[in-house]
Amino acid sequence: MVLDLTLLSDKLIIDRENMLAIVSPGVITANIHKKAEQVGLFYPPDPSSSNVATIGGNFLENE
Repeated sequence: MVLDLTLLSDKLIIDRENMLAIVSPGVITANIHKKAEQVGLFYPPDPSSSNVATIGGNFLENE
């Protein structure tokens, strides 16, 4: 079964004060890295597929 979550990619908020990322499941992992860096933070997981992998997929892969 393939579940495409790319249409659910409209929410990406980095809460600097609470060191929290609020994201939709279809957000690309590399975009989280970029947005976190803009506020002086970083997102540590760095899969080789981060330019195409979604956070929802990352989460489910490691479930």
